[in-house]
Amino acid sequence: MAGCGIRRSDRTTDPAHAPIQLQQHSPSDGEGDRGLSVLLVLAIPALLHAQDRSGAAQARQRFARAVAASDSLLRTDPGAALRRAREARQLAATWGRGDEAGQAHERLARAYLELSELDTAMDHADTALAIAAALPGTHARERAEQVKGEVYLRMGDLVSAVEHLETALDGATRRNDLAAMAAIRMRLANALYVGRQSKAVYAHLDTCDRIYRALNDRAGLAASYGRRGIAMAEDGEIDSLPLAKLYMDTARALALQAGDSLELTRIHANTTLIVMNMEDLDRAWAHNDTALALARALQDSFLLVHIHENMGQLHYRVNRHDLAIPECHVMLDYGIRHGLLRLQRDGWICIVNSKRSEGDWKGAYEAYMKYNELNSRMLNTYARERLLRRSLVHEAARRELALREAHEAQQANDRLWALLILVVLVPRRPIWCCGNAPGWSGRRPRPCACGSTSISWATPWPA
Repeated sequence: MAGCGIRRSDRTTDPAHAPIQLQQHSPSDGEGDRGLSVLLVLAIPALLHAQDRSGAAQARQRFARAVAASDSLLRTDPGAALRRAREARQLAATWGRGDEAGQAHERLARAYLELSELDTAMDHADTALAIAAALPGTHARERAEQVKGEVYLRMGDLVSAVEHLETALDGATRRNDLAAMAAIRMRLANALYVGRQSKAVYAHLDTCDRIYRALNDRAGLAASYGRRGIAMAEDGEIDSLPLAKLYMDTARALALQAGDSLELTRIHANTTLIVMNMEDLDRAWAHNDTALALARALQDSFLLVHIHENMGQLHYRVNRHDLAIPECHVMLDYGIRHGLLRLQRDGWICIVNSKRSEGDWKGAYEAYMKYNELNSRMLNTYARERLLRRSLVHEAARRELALREAHEAQQANDRLWALLILVVLVPRRPIWCCGNAPGWSGRRPRPCACGSTSISWATPWPA
């Protein structure tokens, strides 16, 4: 570059060259910017759509986690289950999906039911059923009917509970969903067990056994045999305790084969009570100790509470009331801690029995008053009014139906008598040919040769 007067390194810093370089590159840069702008305008809707889909996917995942958490916490910590159900409802509200909103209300109903807030539980069950009615072709109606049946069962309205559960069963049967059919029949068996209808209980459990065998579901079969053992243990029509023990032994073997530790713990806990009532206290303690070890390994606080209740009954059987009362307090304290009125009530009645056996009548009376208060709260005023209103409406509907049926029967009888009178008393008339009806001028018409003259019409031609 000798003789040019400008070194190569100077050109990059010389201001005189800057406009020339800008002028040379600005047209292509402008076209590139316009192309980039067009691409951005075209890409923005796709990016927003992708963002919406990503947000919806995240909402679905959070909703599924909240629902699963509510289900898992329902038995052990219904207060926490209620909080997760509320979270699921908020997610469903922002997400805008009907079926998910229904599922959230189902969880809310079950959580309030465990907390013995029956009025609120019924409100959420009604909402879930209303949402399901607007979603044909889904399983929402079956789920909502089950929840409402469970609420009615806790309220003591066995008839309504069975009606709703049978409606859910009809839906599962139409879909030929064997697993759903078995689950609903298990709930029906529980409802009928509460109503002391043993034959109906066994019929549903027989069907469950056949379904679980067809599905090769040993865990389900173990649960069915265990429920049958409980029902037989309280069946007054037969010498049921030995049979109940046999069914519990079979259930325990099936649970071991299935590897279902939770069901195995339940079976040992329930076998404790059966064997205790057979006066075999040593074996009862053996089953109770096994249940206690399993529940601790599973860290299942709810089952532990019931196992401590069994321990209290075992101590009570051998007149160790001083040892029974602390076990009763385990149930009472757990119920107070988690807001479970049912466990609080059972804890107080356990204390009543122990104090009465000790001769502490004042303490027994005070404990009984607390038990009675909790028992009244569990079947609250709203539930009583609802049951009364429903029974009055049901009775009015039944009487209206009976009157309508009687009126229709009377009308049918009147029509029958009218027809009989016409057949017997009205003389038969010949059928006259067209244009020759009686009453016309001219000679008396002749009967039609082409038709029968022996038919009696309800409105015969005039003579």
